[in-house]
Amino acid sequence: MLIDEQSQALTLPQTAGRSESITVPRAGIAGVCVERRVSRLSSGSFYSYLPALDRREGGADLRREALAPYGWTEEKARAFSQWLAGQLGLEFQGIEEETPRPGHQQADLTA
Repeated sequence: MLIDEQSQALTLPQTAGRSESITVPRAGIAGVCVERRVSRLSSGSFYSYLPALDRREGGADLRREALAPYGWTEEKARAFSQWLAGQLGLEFQGIEEETPRPGHQQADLTA
């Protein structure tokens, strides 16, 4: 990840499901949060945490963009997200539940 000091545009690397790196202008970033993902296991639920951006797309539509390909601990994801929000001059939005993506289902490993 790279933050352009002058424009504050954020370049995200080819990871977390992205087929190529993308650059997001600062004006296109609505917020920084931690996305909580849940995996259901036969022994219970397992939670992982990913730093994420809420991006503006075409008017008022928001799209969440995970910044890591796999989950972190809550503490690590929160610390990184708070740092990033500060670098971009945004308020940290806290922990948000994973938003369903078209064609994406939450892992249910209870079978």
